[in-house]
Amino acid sequence: MAPAPRPSFPLTFPAERSAVTTTAPAPDWQFRVLAEGRNGPRAVGAAVLVSPSHALTCAHVVRDAVGTGAGPGSAVLLDAPRADAAWRSGAVVVEDGWWSGDASPWDAAVLGLDAPPPARPAVPGGPWEPGRRVRIVGGPHSPAGWWITATLDGRGGSRPEYAQFTVEPGTPAVVERGYSGSAVRDAEEGTLLGVVAEMAREGRIGWMVPLETVPGIWARAAAAPPRPPGEREVAAAILETARAMSRLRTLILPDARASFHLGLDERLRSWLRPDQDPLSYAHHLVDLAHREYGLVEEVLGQLEVRERGGATMAGVAAAAGPLLGGGR
Repeated sequence: MAPAPRPSFPLTFPAERSAVTTTAPAPDWQFRVLAEGRNGPRAVGAAVLVSPSHALTCAHVVRDAVGTGAGPGSAVLLDAPRADAAWRSGAVVVEDGWWSGDASPWDAAVLGLDAPPPARPAVPGGPWEPGRRVRIVGGPHSPAGWWITATLDGRGGSRPEYAQFTVEPGTPAVVERGYSGSAVRDAEEGTLLGVVAEMAREGRIGWMVPLETVPGIWARAAAAPPRPPGEREVAAAILETARAMSRLRTLILPDARASFHLGLDERLRSWLRPDQDPLSYAHHLVDLAHREYGLVEEVLGQLEVRERGGATMAGVAAAAGPLLGGGR
């Protein structure tokens, strides 16, 4: 018997085959608050974008980032792995945006951003009510965070205005250190209801600061003309910049510091002692460069060349943001 003829196949695909298209998710408006660690910046909590130039977090998150003495004028570093992995910005607690245990809303801080954000602000979700399903993302385990689904229960916790939520059964993640400041979002609409402030020991119960209890100073700030930084803010920015600068290899290594010192403007060199400890040298340098000669940007440029970028140098630039506006 003769073999059956082999079937023939087209060598080209039909031109009319439809392409599969996907839509990239919109950049998220939740950022991370960073602190300088032994191995570089580490996340200590989250902050949510509430205006094109302001973010909301917890006061204790700022304290975790900068240590004792946190308050108006404290400078922190933000990044945005859920929006733009390359974005970083300094942020400063605004003068009337600090509540830390002495008045409602008890644990909140409003940050003024130094750089344009990579996302649009959150949409407020209105008053919260018991029974509403919510979602929370954050935590210490990955840059983009782990999701939690929960239900709002009612008022509770250490403050009368706080709202309690319970993590739904079957949700593998729990509320833990690193979730503070994370947005509590309406599960259906994704709108902002509040920020995580407290958790129970086992992490299945937590409490949020409702957005409605935080004075909307970001709205008032948007309507007001910009003002130069005050003396307290300037002093805080000088100190934070010096702290970040003192961690650079250029200042830590004696030979590198001596070489850097020789490259400074002669007016700065004449007042500086390169044999000081790194923090003292950095503080004196930043103070002189800003208050006397307006040379902060030039100093940062010289350090950028020597450090070749890097996370620690990014922290220096972020801390120096308030000093680059021209006010002294």
